[in-house]
Amino acid sequence: MSTTNTLTHPCSWLIRTIKDVPAKCDQGTMASYDYYGYESVGAETIINGHKMSMTYELRMDVAERNEETQAWQVSDVPKAYITVTMTLKPNNDKSDNSVTLRERYDITFTEETYHARIDEAIGYFNQVIEHIPLPKISFDFWKYVSSAAPAFETSAKAFKRLSWVSNPE
Repeated sequence: MSTTNTLTHPCSWLIRTIKDVPAKCDQGTMASYDYYGYESVGAETIINGHKMSMTYELRMDVAERNEETQAWQVSDVPKAYITVTMTLKPNNDKSDNSVTLRERYDITFTEETYHARIDEAIGYFNQVIEHIPLPKISFDFWKYVSSAAPAFETSAKAFKRLSWVSNPE
């Protein structure tokens, strides 16, 4: 199975959410949920009922409340992190019978300006997506065919023996 990642993400929701935070802080129009931006993208595959998925999440906390005035202000150093989660579920099990592996990467910024830091975080996010794909799954198609074809023929022939089937053997 090919696992080439084509998920590079422009993070338009995150940008739309936090680009105006400095102006909102200045105008005093910040809502309690405006201080962060969040973006998530994922990939999933199902083979023989077994579900394998990867989720990539980027979160940036860009504002904080001033302890004295309780007014919102842009953080001097925003907090940002990327979380990568791989979930493996046998037989697409709906219960919590799964394996979940998770890694978190805290971002240390090198850029100085607010908007440059947003771009920097998005760049790191896309690097993580590109370099940590859903691991390749070994799957021998012809081996599957050699067991699936006889199983199909056995099931199909057994079904023909039912009383309501009009073309019995």
